[in-house]
Amino acid sequence: MRTQASAPVPGAAVFLARVRALGGRLALVTNRLAMECPDTSAVLRTHGLLFDTVLCRPEGAGSGSDKNPRFEAVATGQTDASRTLIEVIAFVGDNIHDFSAGSQALRAQGETAYTQFGVRYFIVPNSMYGSWQSRSPAVHYEGP
Repeated sequence: MRTQASAPVPGAAVFLARVRALGGRLALVTNRLAMECPDTSAVLRTHGLLFDTVLCRPEGAGSGSDKNPRFEAVATGQTDASRTLIEVIAFVGDNIHDFSAGSQALRAQGETAYTQFGVRYFIVPNSMYGSWQSRSPAVHYEGP
């Protein structure tokens, strides 16, 4: 059974509206399956969350959850939102894989590997699921 029930992270609507007001475009890259993309877009619209395109995980063999091909599609203008090159200035996510070429291997690279965090990469905790979820009595984080 498919549902369209989800709540945005607090502050998301204001942030997205500000990006748009400053002239930015918004490409949302998710690992939800392509068949879920229409429902995902509908939920975003219901909550007034602005976006130019939503790129879901392709279905089929070998598609995997690697977001890098979709990040590249945004940058090279290969989406329904743009057919021209786009300078991607920021990545916002709740998982290391939400950042271009991000992986847990970053840990082994030392402090200099983190120079883009807070400049180009911005981590947003997601209390709904994943390694940010609350584990009483304290919040648990398994990040880089």
